[in-house]
Amino acid sequence: MASWWRINLNPKGLSRGDVIRLLLSGCAVAPIRPLRSRPLKGGKAGWEEVASWTPGNNGVGYYLASGKMLPCLVVSHSCDLEKPKATARVTIAPMRPLSVFNPADAEVVLRGENLSLLPLPDIPGWENHCADLRCISYIDRLLVDAAERVVSMTEEATKVLQARLVHFFTRIRIPADQFTKAE
Repeated sequence: MASWWRINLNPKGLSRGDVIRLLLSGCAVAPIRPLRSRPLKGGKAGWEEVASWTPGNNGVGYYLASGKMLPCLVVSHSCDLEKPKATARVTIAPMRPLSVFNPADAEVVLRGENLSLLPLPDIPGWENHCADLRCISYIDRLLVDAAERVVSMTEEATKVLQARLVHFFTRIRIPADQFTKAE
């Protein structure tokens, strides 16, 4: 493939294959530890652990989670990101630099032989990274919009991403050139 990355960000706005500099990526801790809001001394807001799940009228509750601030790859379909009612959430995959792996494992990732780790080579100004497809999650669109978009994938690279997502989730291999359009 000629290049994974566009020279400029996708002018249509946030899109599948965008790299976001830093986003919160994490999950609930086990066992589940429900929380509720509670005022602290001095009128400051705080949280306390409660014995059972107690969601509000909207069905949303709070719980203890842990995570990291990491670069992330946008996985949501670009067309979904353009629809106003569908943009409350953005699906992301956290990224890791390949330098955290031993050299042999990093080579396996770069060759595309680890199904769960999508290689992201030659990000302008960055070292090689990978996106961890095992940790795909969603995040509020407002948090994504407040973060820095670093670079956008080329259409050809977006097709590679789509093919890898299909392969990862279904274990069915579809060549990237079978996608007539990157979406």
